[in-house]
Amino acid sequence: MHAISYHLKRAGQNAHYFFDRQFSPTVKKTQYVYAICQKDFKGHYIYPLNRLKDLKGFQDIYARHVKKYEGREATMNTFIEPLNCRWNDVVFLAPIHPNLIYQELKSIGYDVPEMSFFKIPVSALKQKRVAYWSFPKNAKLGDVLTKDQFKQITCGSYKELTTLPKNTISYFNQAYDPKDPSKLPLKFMYIPHILSKDPIKISSRKISVINWRNHPTTTASKLEIKNRLGLIINSIIHPFVKLRIYYHVNTRGV
Repeated sequence: MHAISYHLKRAGQNAHYFFDRQFSPTVKKTQYVYAICQKDFKGHYIYPLNRLKDLKGFQDIYARHVKKYEGREATMNTFIEPLNCRWNDVVFLAPIHPNLIYQELKSIGYDVPEMSFFKIPVSALKQKRVAYWSFPKNAKLGDVLTKDQFKQITCGSYKELTTLPKNTISYFNQAYDPKDPSKLPLKFMYIPHILSKDPIKISSRKISVINWRNHPTTTASKLEIKNRLGLIINSIIHPFVKLRIYYHVNTRGV
């Protein structure tokens, strides 16, 4: 059973990875992917950054977030060969619980800020154009991410990473400046990425918002339950009124 099929067309046409509708019945524990929940997030879809540029009501968000590439503008020109698109034409998802990143940064001495993430079951990616990028150390952002850097997986075989890559830990340590511990490194450097060319709907009751300070085994807190309910309610009222019910984890400690 192939939950991802790799389609290659002749004459240089698009090459895509697709998640299938079918899932392996042998998978018992739900596996998740994670996406940063930005403080200014609104609506009920996670869109690729470039989509926001032409989306009514989202242009101001696009302008704010594109600024993070100042000084490394070349990254935006990175071409993703299997999906036939550029860096900001995809939604970035991590195959690792963000608490593992938080704990490593904290142990090195960084001043780690509050940050929220969407916790998304991998089933939410079915029928989407998705690629699993291994992020090798020799990858050059700003260049072409060739298909040999990508791994084919199935929904049944996908499993979250349980440890940080050694290259990531080494990079965190090398980037640390004890004189300025608030200057964070790139948080997902050398961590495999799951790239989705399609938007991801986050109003499902199976999707929640978590704080990266919380350990993966932590039982859902009242705040997490409120966030989940807020996402569902927001998806209902968003088309009708300019009101967003959402309990930001960032506003207070958990």
